[in-house]
Amino acid sequence: MDYRKLIKFGENSFVISLPKLWLSKNRLVKGNVVYLTENGNNELMVSPQEQEHAYTAREIILELDNEPDFESIKRKIFSKYIAGYDLFTLRGEKTIKEHGEKLREMLSQLLAFEIIEESKNKLVMKDYIDSRAISVENTIRRVDILLRSMLDDLKSVYREDMENLARRDREINKLTLLALRIINKAIIHPSLQQKIGLRSDVLLRTWDLFTALEHFADEVKRVARYLGASKADKQNIEETLRIFHLIAEDYKNIMKAWYTKDEKIAYVVANNVPPILHRCDALLKKQKDIPLSHALVKLKTMETFIKKIARAVYDG
Repeated sequence: MDYRKLIKFGENSFVISLPKLWLSKNRLVKGNVVYLTENGNNELMVSPQEQEHAYTAREIILELDNEPDFESIKRKIFSKYIAGYDLFTLRGEKTIKEHGEKLREMLSQLLAFEIIEESKNKLVMKDYIDSRAISVENTIRRVDILLRSMLDDLKSVYREDMENLARRDREINKLTLLALRIINKAIIHPSLQQKIGLRSDVLLRTWDLFTALEHFADEVKRVARYLGASKADKQNIEETLRIFHLIAEDYKNIMKAWYTKDEKIAYVVANNVPPILHRCDALLKKQKDIPLSHALVKLKTMETFIKKIARAVYDG
């Protein structure tokens, strides 16, 4: 093992010398460029040329007729999609015959995949998008924009246009599945981490962020549904909406903390959680309207997901 001492260079940089034998072997001289890559183990690799990772397509065959119900089929396919498989062969004549339309609708939720072969007992689908071309940061912002629009619209649409909220929730689900797939691939292939610009520790926190945002969106949709079904009086509805407004503000602030890596904001938001949960509980105790009670429970769950994001910020 060779070693080198760090030499301070300017205000913000350090340099090391490279072994002459290595330079000669790779025919490197003054002015040539070398490439630095983190390998995911806190190690820095120096290469004489840019390294392009050769991805080997991962294939999987799933037998669907053995599954007890369609939910089990959906869970199995989604889990393998997130795991990063690139070519799926779905086999099962009975399943395709009975659930063909539902299966195709479900597959449409898997961004980057297309069905390339179909028969009465088999569906084959393939990934056509280069994972290195997907920006995880941009995907976070797309999910955030959709969620903010759901929060802004909930007050006006919960009695009128639930499908609009549900559509945006489905889009968030698609983006989340894609993001989790890319993150999982990056964990397996350290060179992909370099391409998407996220270290392994950040990947894990980003995974937690996406799962929290996806569940948060689900709860927004459910709150709207329960408010639409509620027969509670105006006073109780207005208090529920005031609590919802506080949670929406906490959401916007915690996403600001995420983008700016501001721990102070994250701590403030985390401190908001107990009093908001207390207000929900106080209203729940005197509540006789069942749908509104369900809405309040979902509001509590939303706030706990916000706290989870806050922890991802200040624990990072």
